[in-house]
Amino acid sequence: MVEKMQKKVLIIEDDVNVMKVLMTRLSDEGFSVLAATTGEEGLKMALSEHPNIILIDIILPKMNGIEVVEQLRNDAWGKEARIIAVSNLTDETSMRKMEKMNVIKYIVKTDLSVEKLIEVVKKEVFS
Repeated sequence: MVEKMQKKVLIIEDDVNVMKVLMTRLSDEGFSVLAATTGEEGLKMALSEHPNIILIDIILPKMNGIEVVEQLRNDAWGKEARIIAVSNLTDETSMRKMEKMNVIKYIVKTDLSVEKLIEVVKKEVFS
């Protein structure tokens, strides 16, 4: 019997509390959840695990989210990786940079509840 493949979500987030909440909620929804707390670690994980979707913060230690996405876009798999930026940064420059790199959505953390974010992830992964 062939098991249905679980959809994989990679969360790259340095706020451990935000990380735990997202991991718990996404796991509850049946996703396989991978987590990284630095940009560098997240990039390595993305390139080796090829998640269905990546949730990435902008302000990260070792390599910021914009740099991670730039690196991903230079990779054959990473060119098409589905990425949602989830940040507290509301500056136009960061938003525009992410938009130019084909990030699906740029979500400001304070503008969206965890439940709404989970809905966005489900919609994007299964569309």
